[in-house]
Amino acid sequence: MFNPYSVILYAFLCAGLGVSFWGWRVFARSRRRRAWPRVSATVVALHPAQIGVAPRMEYVYQVAGNDYRQELTLADDMPSRETLERFAAAYQPGTTLTVHCDPQHPARATLDPGGSDWLLLATGVLTTLFAILFIIFGS
Repeated sequence: MFNPYSVILYAFLCAGLGVSFWGWRVFARSRRRRAWPRVSATVVALHPAQIGVAPRMEYVYQVAGNDYRQELTLADDMPSRETLERFAAAYQPGTTLTVHCDPQHPARATLDPGGSDWLLLATGVLTTLFAILFIIFGS
């Protein structure tokens, strides 16, 4: 006999598998980035927030005698005053930073290589396991 809830369970299973795959890719990418060599960078400009424009800062670093320039924009759409103040205090021109630089493409660098990206993978795996358990034992 057809159980209409099985459609929901199989959709839940597919969603869990999809999130697991996505989480694995994010986790693997951050793991590779954490292995990138670290180089010293210097903040050269801080552009404060304006109405409708997030604050951003620019930094430069050197790899194999070549200079590279990157920009970091605050990702928060509606940052609080405290967040803006912390951003401005942390990235004053002249501040020295450590960046992780891609050895194959030195123009690609990141301040935060990731590290807490396991949560997405764990969510996908748990969702998949629960869906399988309900499919097997829920009948």
